[in-house]
Amino acid sequence: MYLAGDCIIVETNFYEDGKQKAHLFVIILDAKTDNDKTILIPMDKIPERGFHDPTTELNYGDHDFVVMPTYMNYHEGIIRNKKWIDGNGRKREPPVSEIIYQRICDGILKSCHTPPDVIETYLFRNL
Repeated sequence: MYLAGDCIIVETNFYEDGKQKAHLFVIILDAKTDNDKTILIPMDKIPERGFHDPTTELNYGDHDFVVMPTYMNYHEGIIRNKKWIDGNGRKREPPVSEIIYQRICDGILKSCHTPPDVIETYLFRNL
């Protein structure tokens, strides 16, 4: 069972040396049964140069995973079901705080980089 605000680690791609790279994703909607769909929004470190989405930035202390300036990468937000998460992710404690969770949710609608299917799913489940 995954609840809104829970965090999971998902191995997403590979570094140049061939080692797997993992990202922390925040679960936006409860997913209790295998077919329950949820939204996953990844955290990424803010690059020294180049673009990042400033809609929801996190700093050291906002979550114990955050050790440097970080942002919620809405552009990479995905919709997956519980069964997919069980097979591809692993839960990481602690969940984000209620305040951070609300900031992330607000950002789904504020960011111009959020994919349309993520916005649609979020709005449908929060009517």
